Amino acid sequence: MINVYVHCANKSDATSWYRAWGTFPDIEKRSDIRFHDMTKIFPKYEKDPKKSVFFWPEAERCDLAFFQRSCGGNLINFARTLKKEKGIPIWYDLDDNLWEIPEGYKIKKHFHHGILSEVKEFLNMADMITVSTRELALYINERFDKTCYVVNNGIDFDKYPINETSKTGLTLWRGSHTHADDIGKFRELYESFQEVLFMGYNPIINEPKLKVKGEFIPATDVGLYYQMIKDINPSYLLCFLSDNIFNRCKSNISYLEATLSGAISVNNQVGEFKGKGYDINNGLQLTLDQVDELRAEAVADCRQWYDLKGLNFKRINLIKKYAKL
Repeated sequence: MINVYVHCANKSDATSWYRAWGTFPDIEKRSDIRFHDMTKIFPKYEKDPKKSVFFWPEAERCDLAFFQRSCGGNLINFARTLKKEKGIPIWYDLDDNLWEIPEGYKIKKHFHHGILSEVKEFLNMADMITVSTRELALYINERFDKTCYVVNNGIDFDKYPINETSKTGLTLWRGSHTHADDIGKFRELYESFQEVLFMGYNPIINEPKLKVKGEFIPATDVGLYYQMIKDINPSYLLCFLSDNIFNRCKSNISYLEATLSGAISVNNQVGEFKGKGYDINNGLQLTLDQVDELRAEAVADCRQWYDLKGLNFKRINLIKKYAKL
């Protein structure tokens, strides 16, 4: 039995779902690996993380400790002590290029120098680093001289079956306020559609610079969210990204969710979207034959490269390689 203790700041957000808690149940079904939540035990130890390691009863059972993104608080000291005093290997997972958030992006203020220093220390300390894209792996390797394993984001298509090709004609954009900066820059593309339904955690549609008909739909737990977009059954799912280093390192979750819901991913081919879905630069004239061809390509592509079960084989092998045995 391999015991992996997990710290994720928020179990319910997309990052945790696609790269942690949403992936672990399948791994447990198909291996002798078990995952345990250590997020709830940390706050009472935060004031003295070094001392806490010696009084944490689960420390002796921990074979690998998982941390994700910027963890905050005194957690870096807790992780450092786990490794130094107990010899527990560290698994660090990152899904965004936090160093290259463009000036003016609203989310940049959340990733100040202190957070980036913490992320850098986690990278330097980690025995095993997983990232969501090849571009992000190359960036970290060049900047920090650290080897990263690319484990794409994926969906369990057995648990969440792919919809048939949509005939509704609906156009959907989904996401959170963190994407507002890109939305504003592509107003003319949104205005090319008669109506766009906006789905997300924040009412982006209320921004005055967006002259688009639409509706705000609050999202929820990711599993329920899948069912929500499947029920909406859009024909087109939009994702327009400014061409910069930050976005080129992003994953293509929108493409996966388009395929899941019966839609075609309509995007501008930045980063992981290259060669995926429909290139908006070609205009909006899609024939029925093109729709069927794009859908067939996307379904085959997602089943081959983005099915969670296949991606979890890689996670299982990495865990067995790096766990303290």
